[in-house]
Amino acid sequence: MEQLKAITGIEVVHVPYRGLAPALSDLVAGHVDLMLDNLGTSAPHIKNGSLKGIAIASERRNPLLPDMPAMSETVPGFVSTTWFAMVAPPKTPAATADKLFAAVSDVLKLPEVRERLRDLYATPIGESPAETAAFFTRERARRHKVIETAGVRPE
Repeated sequence: MEQLKAITGIEVVHVPYRGLAPALSDLVAGHVDLMLDNLGTSAPHIKNGSLKGIAIASERRNPLLPDMPAMSETVPGFVSTTWFAMVAPPKTPAATADKLFAAVSDVLKLPEVRERLRDLYATPIGESPAETAAFFTRERARRHKVIETAGVRPE
């Protein structure tokens, strides 16, 4: 949300929550006006009409919700995605990392895994360990810029 504020200049009041569940409950109940959420959590509420999806916060539209625009269509440069990665210690031998990557890649190709990821509106990315490392570099730079611009400090 800080990134959206910085790019657009809009003002929103930050309402802190101790977890997603109470925040989502308050959004569905109309106690707060908006939030950024993972599609896997909010999509069922969008589909049943208890929430209105405004935009996808990734660079492109989600094929499972093709009518919902990507935020970047109206707010160029805005991307706020949640991602997960498998990592290993820095001194892990390349052969070991490659073997782990191949095993995970094989699992991600299993039909039941692909279906479960689709149910969560998750899209696997990272065609290689090098591509994943490049993604980390881009994410770090993007998030660092948001943190600096917003003046975010640890509490």
